[in-house]
Amino acid sequence: EGKPWQDWQDKCVVWQAPLPGKYTYVISADVGEGIGSDRSVAEVIRLGTVESPEEQVAEFVSDSIDPIDFAGVIDAMGRFYSDDTNTPALCAVEVNNHGLATQRELSRHLGYENFYVWQVEDSADPTRRFTNRVGFYTNRSTRPALIQLFVKKVKAVDPNTLLPDFKINSPFLLEELRSFQTLGALYDAEAEEGSHDDCIMASAIGLYVCQTLQYETFESVADSRKRKEEERVRRAKQEAYFGAGREARNTEVTYKEQQGEDDESDDFDD
Repeated sequence: EGKPWQDWQDKCVVWQAPLPGKYTYVISADVGEGIGSDRSVAEVIRLGTVESPEEQVAEFVSDSIDPIDFAGVIDAMGRFYSDDTNTPALCAVEVNNHGLATQRELSRHLGYENFYVWQVEDSADPTRRFTNRVGFYTNRSTRPALIQLFVKKVKAVDPNTLLPDFKINSPFLLEELRSFQTLGALYDAEAEEGSHDDCIMASAIGLYVCQTLQYETFESVADSRKRKEEERVRRAKQEAYFGAGREARNTEVTYKEQQGEDDESDDFDD
């Protein structure tokens, strides 16, 4: 009642069409049983850049789809958000419980190939953190990291650009946030009885994978934004001092003339 967007269930909702070559996309999924209780959710998240934050650009929500049939939805969404080399979006399916059936269908029947490779974050040698397993495993170790990062992204605003760290477009996700609570540690937060947190978990997995991809670059997006803002401030100060477009090395006037003083160096007595 009063929530017409509930009719979006079992439909893929797109807020921004893919822009291959300009952005990178991650598709993440939380898999339910498909019997009307918990939901199966697929989220497409656009990787953040210096100019743009992470953003939720597409979503599929269903409480009735079978885990194996759900693989077909993920496959279509991931291929829709392919990059400019026609490689589908990096896919991270939570493979706990029913998710393993979805992952298996994606890989062995549908031929999806671009999967998130599970990493051991506490590996003593960071170069050996990659395992030979694909998918995302939510457990006692990884859930706190998921929730902490998700909450930080939702709350944070970049102080330089005033952009949010994560732009939410889904009313399903916003509704879940209203009932996501805890009486103890933040990582113990979960949906209150009768509510859902599947969109939260799917989005949290996507944001985690996005951050992991950014770790592979020389500079994080936050650091790039900070550096760009510092450069803008430096240029503004320079223009205020010298005047816009005026540089000492390109002008024929002397230093004294730039300071508003008379330069008598070329005057000769007869």
